[in-house]
Amino acid sequence: MALRELQERQAQLELLARMARRDLQDQPVQLELLAWMALRELQDQPVQLELLAWMARRELQERQERQAQLELLARMALRDLQDQRERQVQLELLARMALRVLQDQRELLVWMALRDRQERQVQLELLAQMALRDRQDQRELLVWMALRELQDQPVQLELLA
Repeated sequence: MALRELQERQAQLELLARMARRDLQDQPVQLELLAWMALRELQDQPVQLELLAWMARRELQERQERQAQLELLARMALRDLQDQRERQVQLELLARMALRVLQDQRELLVWMALRDRQERQVQLELLAQMALRDRQDQRELLVWMALRELQDQPVQLELLA
């Protein structure tokens, strides 16, 4: 865009220079001044073009730097996304492991409760058998003592008589 403006301006200056040469015959001083101004503009054009080229290079460099920064940010965002996915997978794995541990603990507690119940039942049955045996032993002892008492009574009666 700036280059086009410079080209148009150069064309205008060249036109002015031609007009100045034509009018030089009629107005020598004025035409000489116009010619000098046109030559001055033409001499300044390379400097202006060089300045425009430098500005264009600078803008291109800034765009490249911005593009490099955007690419870096995109790579960083992708890495963050990948890290988040890895953390999510790890958390899901930990959650599954925790659920499995809880389930194992529940199963172990149920098994221990059943085993304790069975042991208590066995103990209660054993105590019941021992109580029955004790009662039976007591009955037998009482019967034996009663028989002994009965056997001793004639002896005692004889002694008393």
